[in-house]
Order: sequence, then C-alpha cells, then structure tokens
Amino acid sequence: MNLLSSTKQQENRRITSFFQLYSSFPARPLSATTTSFFATSDYAVVSQTIAPGYLGRIYYQGTYWFGCTTATVEISEGAKVEVLSRHGTTWLVRPIR
Repeated sequence: MNLLSSTKQQENRRITSFFQLYSSFPARPLSATTTSFFATSDYAVVSQTIAPGYLGRIYYQGTYWFGCTTATVEISEGAKVEVLSRHGTTWLVRPIR
C-alpha cells in the first residue's frame, strides 16, 4: 500500500466518523422564527458531488460550505438541494424532487 492510498483511507475514515457523529445528534430545523440570516433561502446548489456518508460542497447564501446528506443517492454537481440544518460549518441537505 502506498502513502497516497493510506492517506485517502484515513480521510475516508475521518469523513465517516464525522458523519456518524453529527447524524447521531438531533437536527435543528430552520423555521420561520429562526433569527439567523441563513433562514432566508430554502435551497442551495451543489458545487462538489455529495455521496451518501461523505462530505461534499454546496453554495449557499453567497458562500461555499461543506454539505452532507442522509439520502441514499449521490447528489451531483449543479443540483439544487433543500437545506435542512447546520452543524458547525456543515449543512445537512436533501435533494429537491
């Protein structure tokens, strides 16, 4: 095994651990009573593909953020997604049907 594949495996473990950690906490949904400036937009655009269990990137409110999903399908670059909740600098999103 070379250094590159070892590094990639460590990265995948970190991402999986991150996803498991944050999926165990209850999400704080955005609502009409939310006083955050993030509550004004209900969708974002995927800027880097989001695979199930992995982090991707989204463009939301004029800024690029990390995004993850509990969906069982891959969300492709350019797709619109609904923003569900935020955990630190990572947004939980789902595909818009």
